[in-house]
Amino acid sequence: ILMIAGSTKVENLGTGKLNSMLFYTDLCHLRTFNHQITGARYLKSVYGPLVNNLRSLLSQMALEGLITLETKYLDEGHRYKMTCVKAIATAKTEVFSENERDSINTVINRMGVWTSREIAEVSKNERIVTQARKFGFLNFEDVGQFKIKAFA
Repeated sequence: ILMIAGSTKVENLGTGKLNSMLFYTDLCHLRTFNHQITGARYLKSVYGPLVNNLRSLLSQMALEGLITLETKYLDEGHRYKMTCVKAIATAKTEVFSENERDSINTVINRMGVWTSREIAEVSKNERIVTQARKFGFLNFEDVGQFKIKAFA
């Protein structure tokens, strides 16, 4: 999370975009190296894959002073909002292997400037997502057998 939230290549990072970028980080790494980086479980939603416990994890990181969470209203009537995620602390990249750092950076470089909506449109149409039941957990077992649409 800190590598993504702290990158200058990632624009307008809200929780929706963070969910998608974490999903693609795991999907990219899993496809090549047969394991996820985060170990997260993802739920299918109409907005694309959601990390099962991301809100509580982000709240804990904010309490620990690692990130800030700020509500940003997207319209004058305050009906539409997003929670912006910004890193305060620097990511300890040494905890990741070189391959893991490469997978994370691949997603940052490809998707950092994408909007949350753009990533959601692609991610909800990935085969691993379309095959899951609505609000069911995604099954990463057969991920190596198909192409990642966002990286095509």
